[in-house]
Amino acid sequence: MAYTQPFISGKNTTFRVYFGGQPKTLFVKSWSIKEIAVEVKDDVNGELRARLDTITEYFDCNFECYDDSNTALLETLLSAIANDDAFNPQVNISQGTIFRYQDGSTVKAFTLNGVVRNPIDIKSGGRTERLMHTCHVRATDFQQVVAA
Repeated sequence: MAYTQPFISGKNTTFRVYFGGQPKTLFVKSWSIKEIAVEVKDDVNGELRARLDTITEYFDCNFECYDDSNTALLETLLSAIANDDAFNPQVNISQGTIFRYQDGSTVKAFTLNGVVRNPIDIKSGGRTERLMHTCHVRATDFQQVVAA
């Protein structure tokens, strides 16, 4: 009997970003999504302990992406800045993520909505390294969706 790994691996993760309705598949080296929330502590007279709660404000997301001629990520981000400089309505950005478990049994899909980009961060490790973009975005919603 062959051993299968029912875990998620980075090689089975696909990121698709929509800039102004145009899809781009990003080749991501690493990523993180962090919930930014207010931690509530209400002290109520007569109770032994405080009432606790967490209120989500937004999600802070970082994607370290490779750039290539197909994604043209740098050109896309620069066109979004030019759009803002021309006082046009902001370019709509949304992002979808698909995770595939290594044993092929399950596909999970997630989406970020209400996405706003943060400043561009571009770096290259040297002559032999690939050009990398750290895409930092904030999103109002992060939810699971039906995998297509």
